[in-house]
Amino acid sequence: MPLMFEERNALVDMGENPNAPQPPGKGVAIRFAFDAEARFKPGEPLLLHGAFQADRAMLERAGGTVASLVFLTLLRSDKPYGSTLRLIVPPSERGRPASFPPNLLGDYREGGTFKVDLAKFFELPAEPGSYTVLASMAGHLSDPIEFDILAR
Repeated sequence: MPLMFEERNALVDMGENPNAPQPPGKGVAIRFAFDAEARFKPGEPLLLHGAFQADRAMLERAGGTVASLVFLTLLRSDKPYGSTLRLIVPPSERGRPASFPPNLLGDYREGGTFKVDLAKFFELPAEPGSYTVLASMAGHLSDPIEFDILAR
């Protein structure tokens, strides 16, 4: 049974994350916590770390938290599968646009970091497979990351 948005939101750790990449000026960046080839065993956590930053124009469209602007896309390259999910779904899709004091300068930024287990977030089967993950935020794309889930 697919996860409800509250359950999926609970899988995302929005706390301070020393393994997160540097955030871009605008948009989102992602990485695994190691620089080696990304290979995992079936059933083990697939911890993705990310950092994001939005400017005032992006925030005005958010209607929720800045994290609600981030989407994760997972594509499987060895079988037909693909899914795009919002990192954090606000309780109401009909959020009000943010209002900012008029004295905030155009270079205002708001952002954060996150950590999420892709296996749980996308409800991946515990089987071998080849995947690509990328993140997007208001038209800004991260670099894609390829990874494999190996046979036991």
